[in-house]
Amino acid sequence: MDRLRMITRGRYVRRVRPSVAPAFLLLLADTLSPASANTIITNLSVNNPTSLGGTGLPYVVQQAGLVNGAAQYVQGGYTVTTPIPASVNGQTYILTASGDSKVAEGSSNLLSFEVGQSSTVYVALDARTQVSPAWLAANFMDTSTHISSGGHNFELYSNIYPSGATVTLGGNISSASDQADQIVRMYSVIVVPTVLDMQPPTAPSALQSLCSTAMVVGLQWTASKDNHPVAGYRISRNGTVVGTVSRVQTSYSDITVSPSSNYTYVVTAFDVAGNTAASSTLPVSTAAASATGDAPYCPSTVITSATFDFANAYSEPHSGNAYDFPPYSDSSDLWPLTWGSDGNIYAFFGDGWGLCGELDVDQNNNAVAADKTSFGFAEINGVFPLGSQCPGQFLNGNIYGGYNSSHPYGAGTNGLLNGKATAVIAVGSNFYATAGIWRSADCTGSCPSGGAPNHIEIVSSLGNGYSWRDNTAWDFCNLSSKYVLGGAFNVCPVGFAHFGMGYAGAPDSFVYLYALDAAFFWGVPSTAAANTYLLRVPDNQMLIQSAYQYFGGLSKNGQPIWTTNKNRRRPVFVDNNPNQNGPVPGGTFSFPMGMGIGEALYDAPLGRYLATAQGGRISQAAVFEAPNPWGPWSVVYYSNISPADGGSGGWGNLGYGTWNGSTFVGGDTLGIRVTNAWTSADGESTWMVFSSDGLAPTNASFSALAGNWMDSFNAVELILITP
Repeated sequence: MDRLRMITRGRYVRRVRPSVAPAFLLLLADTLSPASANTIITNLSVNNPTSLGGTGLPYVVQQAGLVNGAAQYVQGGYTVTTPIPASVNGQTYILTASGDSKVAEGSSNLLSFEVGQSSTVYVALDARTQVSPAWLAANFMDTSTHISSGGHNFELYSNIYPSGATVTLGGNISSASDQADQIVRMYSVIVVPTVLDMQPPTAPSALQSLCSTAMVVGLQWTASKDNHPVAGYRISRNGTVVGTVSRVQTSYSDITVSPSSNYTYVVTAFDVAGNTAASSTLPVSTAAASATGDAPYCPSTVITSATFDFANAYSEPHSGNAYDFPPYSDSSDLWPLTWGSDGNIYAFFGDGWGLCGELDVDQNNNAVAADKTSFGFAEINGVFPLGSQCPGQFLNGNIYGGYNSSHPYGAGTNGLLNGKATAVIAVGSNFYATAGIWRSADCTGSCPSGGAPNHIEIVSSLGNGYSWRDNTAWDFCNLSSKYVLGGAFNVCPVGFAHFGMGYAGAPDSFVYLYALDAAFFWGVPSTAAANTYLLRVPDNQMLIQSAYQYFGGLSKNGQPIWTTNKNRRRPVFVDNNPNQNGPVPGGTFSFPMGMGIGEALYDAPLGRYLATAQGGRISQAAVFEAPNPWGPWSVVYYSNISPADGGSGGWGNLGYGTWNGSTFVGGDTLGIRVTNAWTSADGESTWMVFSSDGLAPTNASFSALAGNWMDSFNAVELILITP
């Protein structure tokens, strides 16, 4: 990213020159003090102005013209409509040429001008654009407001500039809806000053590095003060702005660093008039990359250490035989959990016999899989630690399919759903789950008796845990056989945020749900990263598609933004760990090292959310904590595999699976499952449930599981140490 000089009267200040710009309308606004419109925008310069969109039309300044019906582009077509936010209503703007396909996409110096008085610059990003350009993300804050033009919304982002500053903006990027045609849209510009004020804020003090790893540099500073409110802080690395945060934030995680690198950081406070004050320079050196991956965020200061007690873990093992015999033959996986309003714990199981499952045998003592269930639900009574294998808490626990169930599958499944559940939550006496359910349209002839189709939907059982119904009206996400993504959302849900019994103790009336990019979730060949997103929905509208909202980032006031626009979603968790090559028989294998959040529980005594994260294999596991379900995250526990040793080690020394001559098989992650029912009164321990496929290594830390199949109910206690 290039640097831009911001020249002010009597002083020189650095700022970032934007390098790319998506479809947007740019506005400068002032609601505090009048000024001559003729002096607001000066020295307007447009790179290649006579060929923009092939029109040859110049840019034109419109004095105080942003009103209902005003043209956004010189050619017309797009006109601004009400309601217009007060911050930009009636302001001076510059008409531009639309459809700028003649300027190089991502050019770094497309448009520049000087401001005659300190001004706020609003960038109105076309809501159809999925990815914000780097310069916008680094320098501008989201106002959580928008204008409408041409039947489309343009989301407003803001930055503040002092009097005399030169503002330089870069070229557009294509909007998401125009990728096939590679249309690059244009933007327009307006200027009205902010409050007249020459007193700068105090400089941010006590700038320090909380951590400096190969993946992240964590910064913290003491807040600035001013006669007018401090508007925010700009974080510069080696002279280039890499982030801008609101006034309520005094920390920042730079997750774009490189290993073994030297950086200098400066934090600059700016007020509502564009006055600035910079901190002292902080030199930081990042560590070399670890051979077993690096946590993407800094260590927690709330939880100083954490361990998993594998020595005293619980397992209902499934041996390596083709069939197990009573009494320990569950052969069931998944086990997403929730805490029911009746105080019991409820869990889904898949492709097995459920809790304490026993295979039936025929007259020749051959195993009969009559009770084997793909979409099963069980009830667990009591708390951990459990007693012996098949403890009393499990007996008669299968209530929807499985062994000795109160609602058995039987011939033709007795009308029970068939598929796989991925997450479950109890809201009052109602249960909701995300699942892939076989429907008649998915099958030729009869549907499979196990596994799941390539779509994820919301299913429900209202008033009890044994009346499950599919919601056939819409899918969260789906995938055709030709890698064509579909569904109502561009993300696939993987787990909920959990609170008390029946969702009691939640901070509001919404249910929160974590999700991954659909392409990443389905393994479609794609550049999609392992980003984790957050959805929320009113707790009484779980089955209504339009009620779901994406987390859209934080506003300039530090508040979460919620949106129904899928293109405006922003990840709440990012893991940039690169793949690492490791030796395998006859060659090398590229091991994916990144992890994504699966689900979280709210640890009320600690006032923190504990989120589990996993990579593609059971042994790639981590725990993070945050004050909000959207972060900011800090690492509590991190364990990854060793590519240099062929993928061995990791969480519980469970390894990466078995090499079959061409790839690894077994050892897939099926999630680390949480529930507050098993969290201690002081919040310093909780039990987590997990399962996988394939055999556990014979030297696994979990001795009861060592050498056995991981296709079973397994639980281990997480012990937390606080200051």
